[in-house]
Amino acid sequence: MGIVKCKVHGETGIKPFIDRKIIDMVVLNYQGLLLEKNIEKKIFLVTEQCIFDETESFNINYYIAEMTMRKNKLKQLYIISSDEEEDEFHKIIPQTSGTCGKCFEEYIEKYNIEIIKEW
Repeated sequence: MGIVKCKVHGETGIKPFIDRKIIDMVVLNYQGLLLEKNIEKKIFLVTEQCIFDETESFNINYYIAEMTMRKNKLKQLYIISSDEEEDEFHKIIPQTSGTCGKCFEEYIEKYNIEIIKEW
């Protein structure tokens, strides 16, 4: 986990691997420029499960906007066991970044956004 210097919350934890479309909404929210009609009410959790040498090494969870899920036809789980599979995964996953974890949580709560973990 990293630390970010947030203009609102000061030094706090960073929430990584968030669809850039969602981060843009979080930023607009704190600038007071977000129009509620532009908010997607669902965020999907896509998991990259990396398994090397037949043992589970780690999982990475990506927070993806509903529109991106539909456009890219993403699945809930991607099992990665080679560099080639990882390269293919990164071709289909949208651009992601990180943001202040508290800003992200407040955005989710304020607009009653549902995090879809299984579908």
